[in-house]
Amino acid sequence: MTVWWSLPTFHNCNPKHWVRAWKLSTSRPHTVKASNKWRGARTFLALNGFFFDRWYVIRDWMRATNTPWIFTTDSDALVTVNITALAQHNADTLASRRFWIHLEAPRSCWPFAFLSLEFLDDITSFWRTLMRPDVWTTDNVAKFGINDMIALGIYISLNEYPNHSCLFWDNQSQQSPGSCDTAYSDHGILKRLVEHNAKAQYPAGSLAYDGHGRPTFLGPGHGIVDKNYLHDPTGSYDIHVRSRQKKLRFSNGQPLLALKNGTWLPHWGYILEDALENCVDVHMQHLLNHHNCT
Repeated sequence: MTVWWSLPTFHNCNPKHWVRAWKLSTSRPHTVKASNKWRGARTFLALNGFFFDRWYVIRDWMRATNTPWIFTTDSDALVTVNITALAQHNADTLASRRFWIHLEAPRSCWPFAFLSLEFLDDITSFWRTLMRPDVWTTDNVAKFGINDMIALGIYISLNEYPNHSCLFWDNQSQQSPGSCDTAYSDHGILKRLVEHNAKAQYPAGSLAYDGHGRPTFLGPGHGIVDKNYLHDPTGSYDIHVRSRQKKLRFSNGQPLLALKNGTWLPHWGYILEDALENCVDVHMQHLLNHHNCT
Protein backbone atom coordinates (compact mmCIF):
# COMPACT_ATOMS: atom_id res chain seq x y z
CA MET A 1 0.00 0.00 0.00
CA THR A 2 1.36 3.39 -1.00
CA VAL A 3 0.91 5.91 1.77
CA TRP A 4 1.47 9.65 1.52
CA TRP A 5 2.07 11.17 4.94
CA SER A 6 1.18 14.75 4.32
CA LEU A 7 -0.84 17.76 5.42
CA PRO A 8 -2.47 20.36 3.17
CA THR A 9 -0.20 23.33 2.55
CA PHE A 10 -2.06 26.63 2.51
CA HIS A 11 0.13 29.21 0.80
CA ASN A 12 -2.29 31.99 1.58
CA CYS A 13 -2.76 32.01 5.35
CA ASN A 14 -4.98 35.05 5.77
CA PRO A 15 -8.45 34.62 7.33
CA LYS A 16 -10.25 34.99 4.00
CA HIS A 17 -8.41 31.94 2.71
CA TRP A 18 -9.53 29.88 5.69
CA VAL A 19 -13.13 30.98 5.19
CA ARG A 20 -12.91 29.69 1.62
CA ALA A 21 -11.34 26.46 2.89
CA TRP A 22 -14.17 25.92 5.38
CA LYS A 23 -16.66 26.10 2.52
CA LEU A 24 -15.17 22.85 1.18
CA SER A 25 -17.21 21.04 3.80
CA THR A 26 -20.77 19.96 3.07
CA SER A 27 -21.42 18.75 6.63
CA ARG A 28 -20.15 21.54 8.84
CA PRO A 29 -22.90 24.10 7.94
CA HIS A 30 -25.51 21.57 9.09
CA THR A 31 -23.67 21.23 12.39
CA VAL A 32 -23.48 24.99 12.95
CA LYS A 33 -27.17 25.44 12.20
CA ALA A 34 -28.18 22.73 14.67
CA SER A 35 -25.72 23.88 17.32
CA ASN A 36 -26.96 27.46 17.35
CA LYS A 37 -30.30 26.27 18.69
CA TRP A 38 -28.71 25.47 22.05
CA ARG A 39 -28.64 27.93 24.93
CA GLY A 40 -25.04 29.04 25.31
CA ALA A 41 -23.73 26.90 22.44
CA ARG A 42 -22.89 29.95 20.32
CA THR A 43 -20.15 31.00 22.74
CA PHE A 44 -18.64 27.53 22.87
CA LEU A 45 -18.67 27.20 19.09
CA ALA A 46 -16.99 30.58 18.72
CA LEU A 47 -14.10 29.18 20.76
CA ASN A 48 -14.08 25.58 19.56
CA GLY A 49 -15.65 25.65 16.10
CA PHE A 50 -12.25 26.06 14.45
CA PHE A 51 -11.04 22.83 16.03
CA PHE A 52 -13.95 20.94 14.49
CA ASP A 53 -13.56 22.72 11.15
CA ARG A 54 -9.95 21.57 10.67
CA TRP A 55 -11.04 17.93 10.36
CA TYR A 56 -13.56 18.79 7.65
CA VAL A 57 -10.94 20.81 5.75
CA ILE A 58 -8.39 17.99 6.00
CA ARG A 59 -11.00 15.39 5.08
CA ASP A 60 -12.04 17.27 1.95
CA TRP A 61 -8.42 17.88 0.99
CA MET A 62 -7.71 14.17 1.31
CA ARG A 63 -10.72 13.38 -0.88
CA ALA A 64 -9.58 15.87 -3.51
CA THR A 65 -6.00 14.58 -3.59
CA ASN A 66 -6.73 10.86 -3.14
CA THR A 67 -4.62 10.82 0.03
CA PRO A 68 -5.50 7.74 2.12
CA TRP A 69 -3.54 8.56 5.30
CA ILE A 70 -2.11 11.61 7.04
CA PHE A 71 -0.15 12.36 10.19
CA THR A 72 -1.14 15.54 12.03
CA THR A 73 0.24 17.40 15.03
CA ASP A 74 -0.77 20.44 17.03
CA SER A 75 1.39 23.53 16.69
CA ASP A 76 2.85 23.09 20.20
CA ALA A 77 3.79 19.44 19.64
CA LEU A 78 7.41 18.35 19.38
CA VAL A 79 8.07 15.29 17.16
CA THR A 80 11.50 13.72 17.44
CA VAL A 81 11.40 11.03 14.73
CA ASN A 82 11.09 10.64 10.99
CA ILE A 83 7.36 9.93 10.81
CA THR A 84 7.60 8.20 7.41
CA ALA A 85 10.28 5.82 8.73
CA LEU A 86 8.26 5.12 11.89
CA ALA A 87 5.12 4.42 9.85
CA GLN A 88 6.89 2.20 7.33
CA HIS A 89 8.65 0.19 10.05
CA ASN A 90 5.30 -0.39 11.79
CA ALA A 91 3.15 -0.72 8.68
CA ASP A 92 1.40 -3.91 9.84
CA THR A 93 0.57 -2.42 13.24
CA LEU A 94 -0.60 0.82 11.67
CA ALA A 95 -2.86 -1.04 9.24
CA SER A 96 -4.61 -2.84 12.11
CA ARG A 97 -6.57 0.34 12.90
CA ARG A 98 -8.01 3.16 10.81
CA PHE A 99 -6.86 5.87 13.22
CA TRP A 100 -4.28 6.30 15.98
CA ILE A 101 -4.52 9.00 18.64
CA HIS A 102 -3.46 9.61 22.25
CA LEU A 103 -5.82 7.36 24.17
CA GLU A 104 -6.10 6.89 27.92
CA ALA A 105 -9.59 5.46 27.74
CA PRO A 106 -12.06 6.90 28.10
CA ARG A 107 -10.01 10.09 27.74
CA SER A 108 -8.81 10.86 24.24
CA CYS A 109 -7.11 13.67 22.35
CA TRP A 110 -5.28 14.11 19.08
CA PRO A 111 -2.30 16.46 19.31
CA PHE A 112 -0.57 13.59 17.46
CA ALA A 113 -2.63 11.48 15.09
CA PHE A 114 -2.40 9.00 12.23
CA LEU A 115 -5.74 9.31 10.43
CA SER A 116 -7.18 7.49 7.45
CA LEU A 117 -9.70 9.05 5.09
CA GLU A 118 -12.13 6.25 5.98
CA PHE A 119 -12.03 7.32 9.62
CA LEU A 120 -12.48 11.03 8.87
CA ASP A 121 -15.41 10.21 6.60
CA ASP A 122 -16.96 8.16 9.38
CA ILE A 123 -16.43 10.51 12.32
CA THR A 124 -17.59 13.64 10.47
CA SER A 125 -20.74 11.75 9.48
CA PHE A 126 -21.13 10.60 13.10
CA TRP A 127 -20.82 14.19 14.35
CA ARG A 128 -23.94 15.17 12.41
CA THR A 129 -25.94 12.98 14.79
CA LEU A 130 -23.88 13.81 17.87
CA MET A 131 -24.45 17.55 17.38
CA ARG A 132 -28.23 17.26 17.36
CA PRO A 133 -29.63 19.35 20.24
CA ASP A 134 -31.62 16.32 21.41
CA VAL A 135 -28.39 14.28 21.66
CA TRP A 136 -25.79 16.77 22.93
CA THR A 137 -28.32 18.60 25.05
CA THR A 138 -28.33 22.01 26.70
CA ASP A 139 -27.38 20.30 29.98
CA ASN A 140 -24.37 18.69 28.28
CA VAL A 141 -23.30 22.05 26.87
CA ALA A 142 -23.51 23.61 30.32
CA LYS A 143 -21.68 20.67 31.93
CA PHE A 144 -18.68 20.20 29.65
CA GLY A 145 -19.10 22.46 26.64
CA ILE A 146 -18.39 21.44 23.07
CA ASN A 147 -14.97 20.37 21.83
CA ASP A 148 -13.52 17.92 19.36
CA MET A 149 -11.61 15.91 22.00
CA ILE A 150 -14.80 15.01 23.85
CA ALA A 151 -16.55 14.37 20.53
CA LEU A 152 -13.70 12.02 19.59
CA GLY A 153 -13.94 10.24 22.96
CA ILE A 154 -17.68 9.70 22.56
CA TYR A 155 -17.06 8.23 19.09
CA ILE A 156 -14.56 5.77 20.62
CA SER A 157 -16.90 4.90 23.51
CA LEU A 158 -19.81 4.30 21.14
CA ASN A 159 -17.65 1.92 19.12
CA GLU A 160 -17.17 -0.14 22.31
CA TYR A 161 -20.68 0.43 23.70
CA PRO A 162 -21.96 -0.73 26.15
CA ASN A 163 -18.61 -1.93 27.55
CA HIS A 164 -16.38 1.05 26.81
CA SER A 165 -13.01 0.60 28.47
CA CYS A 166 -11.22 2.22 31.40
CA LEU A 167 -7.59 1.69 30.49
CA PHE A 168 -4.82 1.47 33.06
CA TRP A 169 -1.18 0.45 32.73
CA ASP A 170 -1.56 -3.00 34.27
CA ASN A 171 -4.47 -3.68 31.91
CA GLN A 172 -6.75 -4.07 34.92
CA SER A 173 -9.64 -1.63 35.14
CA GLN A 174 -10.11 0.09 38.47
CA GLN A 175 -13.78 0.27 37.58
CA SER A 176 -16.12 -2.23 35.99
CA PRO A 177 -16.47 -2.01 32.18
CA GLY A 178 -18.79 0.76 31.12
CA SER A 179 -18.64 2.56 34.46
CA CYS A 180 -16.23 5.39 33.52
CA ASP A 181 -18.97 7.93 33.06
CA THR A 182 -16.92 11.00 32.11
CA ALA A 183 -17.55 13.63 29.45
CA TYR A 184 -15.69 11.34 27.01
CA SER A 185 -18.09 8.47 27.69
CA ASP A 186 -21.22 10.17 29.00
CA HIS A 187 -23.87 7.50 29.46
CA GLY A 188 -26.77 9.79 28.56
CA ILE A 189 -25.20 10.88 25.27
CA LEU A 190 -24.27 7.30 24.37
CA LYS A 191 -27.78 6.09 25.10
CA ARG A 192 -29.32 8.80 22.93
CA LEU A 193 -26.88 8.01 20.11
CA VAL A 194 -27.95 4.36 20.23
CA GLU A 195 -31.60 5.47 20.11
CA HIS A 196 -30.79 7.46 16.95
CA ASN A 197 -29.04 4.39 15.48
CA ALA A 198 -25.73 6.25 15.29
CA LYS A 199 -22.66 4.20 14.41
CA ALA A 200 -18.95 4.59 15.15
CA GLN A 201 -17.39 2.11 12.77
CA TYR A 202 -13.71 2.06 13.72
CA PRO A 203 -11.92 1.18 17.00
CA ALA A 204 -9.10 3.44 18.12
CA GLY A 205 -5.40 2.70 18.14
CA SER A 206 -3.40 4.24 20.99
CA LEU A 207 -0.18 6.18 20.52
CA ALA A 208 0.12 6.36 24.31
CA TYR A 209 0.76 2.67 25.13
CA ASP A 210 -0.59 -0.79 24.46
CA GLY A 211 -2.31 -1.40 27.82
CA HIS A 212 0.72 -3.05 29.42
CA GLY A 213 2.89 0.07 29.60
CA ARG A 214 4.74 -0.89 26.41
CA PRO A 215 5.22 1.29 23.33
CA THR A 216 2.80 0.51 20.52
CA PHE A 217 5.31 1.26 17.76
CA LEU A 218 8.82 -0.19 17.63
CA GLY A 219 11.91 0.49 15.56
CA PRO A 220 13.27 3.95 14.65
CA GLY A 221 12.43 6.41 17.39
CA HIS A 222 10.29 3.85 19.21
CA GLY A 223 8.25 4.87 22.21
CA ILE A 224 4.99 6.70 22.77
CA VAL A 225 3.64 10.25 22.78
CA ASP A 226 2.64 12.36 25.77
CA LYS A 227 -0.19 14.89 25.73
CA ASN A 228 0.58 17.08 28.76
CA TYR A 229 3.46 17.38 31.21
CA LEU A 230 1.01 17.87 34.13
CA HIS A 231 -1.75 15.35 33.36
CA ASP A 232 -1.44 11.75 34.55
CA PRO A 233 -4.93 10.18 34.69
CA THR A 234 -3.53 6.64 34.80
CA GLY A 235 -1.27 7.45 37.78
CA SER A 236 1.69 5.84 36.01
CA TYR A 237 4.29 8.60 35.84
CA ASP A 238 6.80 9.61 38.50
CA ILE A 239 5.77 13.18 39.25
CA HIS A 240 8.21 15.75 40.64
CA VAL A 241 7.07 16.68 44.14
CA ARG A 242 7.71 20.41 43.93
CA SER A 243 6.78 21.24 40.32
CA ARG A 244 4.06 18.56 40.00
CA GLN A 245 5.42 17.86 36.51
CA LYS A 246 6.48 14.65 34.85
CA LYS A 247 10.21 13.99 34.99
CA LEU A 248 11.96 14.31 31.62
CA ARG A 249 15.48 13.38 30.64
CA PHE A 250 17.45 12.93 27.42
CA SER A 251 19.59 9.90 26.63
CA ASN A 252 21.73 10.48 23.55
CA GLY A 253 19.09 12.96 22.45
CA GLN A 254 16.18 10.56 23.03
CA PRO A 255 13.52 12.06 25.36
CA LEU A 256 12.30 9.78 28.14
CA LEU A 257 9.73 10.24 30.91
CA ALA A 258 10.03 8.59 34.32
CA LEU A 259 7.51 5.98 35.45
CA LYS A 260 6.59 5.05 39.00
CA ASN A 261 8.12 1.59 38.52
CA GLY A 262 11.57 3.19 38.25
CA THR A 263 11.96 2.87 34.48
CA TRP A 264 12.20 5.59 31.84
CA LEU A 265 9.85 5.30 28.88
CA PRO A 266 11.03 6.64 25.47
CA HIS A 267 8.85 9.27 23.82
CA TRP A 268 8.87 10.32 20.17
CA GLY A 269 6.42 13.14 20.71
CA TYR A 270 5.44 15.45 23.55
CA ILE A 271 3.85 18.85 24.10
CA LEU A 272 5.54 22.13 24.99
CA GLU A 273 2.59 24.34 25.80
CA ASP A 274 1.98 27.63 27.56
CA ALA A 275 5.11 28.77 29.42
CA LEU A 276 7.10 25.75 28.20
CA GLU A 277 6.91 27.06 24.64
CA ASN A 278 9.73 29.41 25.68
CA CYS A 279 11.94 26.34 26.16
CA VAL A 280 11.60 24.88 22.69
CA ASP A 281 15.08 26.00 21.58
CA VAL A 282 16.65 24.27 24.58
CA HIS A 283 14.78 21.05 23.86
CA MET A 284 15.76 21.19 20.20
CA GLN A 285 19.43 21.53 21.13
CA HIS A 286 19.19 18.45 23.37
CA LEU A 287 17.67 16.50 20.50
CA LEU A 288 19.96 17.70 17.72
CA ASN A 289 23.19 17.45 19.74
CA HIS A 290 22.32 14.02 21.26
CA HIS A 291 22.66 15.31 24.81
CA ASN A 292 22.48 13.26 27.99
CA CYS A 293 20.80 15.21 30.76
CA THR A 294 17.92 15.14 33.25
